Amino acid sequence: INITMKKFSLLLFLMMLSVFSLHARINIGVKGGVNFSYQDVSLENVWLEQPSIAGFHAGLTSSITLPFFGLGVQFETLFSQKGGVIRSESQQVRCRVNYIDIPLYFRWGYDFPMVRPYVGIGPYLSFLVHQSFDKNVSWLADNVEEKLLKTDFGFGVILGVEVLSRFRIDLSYQLGCRNLYDGTWDLDMKNRNLSLSLAYFLF
Repeated sequence: INITMKKFSLLLFLMMLSVFSLHARINIGVKGGVNFSYQDVSLENVWLEQPSIAGFHAGLTSSITLPFFGLGVQFETLFSQKGGVIRSESQQVRCRVNYIDIPLYFRWGYDFPMVRPYVGIGPYLSFLVHQSFDKNVSWLADNVEEKLLKTDFGFGVILGVEVLSRFRIDLSYQLGCRNLYDGTWDLDMKNRNLSLSLAYFLF
């Protein structure tokens, strides 16, 4: 009986999944926009001044809108320029770190005529592909650059609107959770990034 019930439950789950898949709206497209990022930095528990810098992001985006409760997911793979300016009392370092960003947002939205606003939240994972540091100061730039971790992760929130089922405008904010510095100093360094994006759905 238990085996029969398990088979029945599995069959019911697969049938429901098939129905949801048939009625789900799937969009795949390209996305690009601007970043305004800084690095949240403290040295020996003293917070340093951290002006932001501008960059860009571009890549692929996809979304799946499920046929119930306005729920869905948004998955992306983006090249993203981040970084910031680290200032202490006597030194300043301009840091540029370029990543392949992979965010995943769990979304809720509502369909109006021609537009669909939505909000979402979810994790992201980043892989460092290039880094550059201003060499005007030696000890701070050299030590941080040599000890920078190659991966980052954190959480993001997103607010957007889809227009005519073809375009999407969104504003997102990423809060890095990983200390990027892996050296001997008492240095804490995390990414913060605000992005404004425009997407076009290919289908």
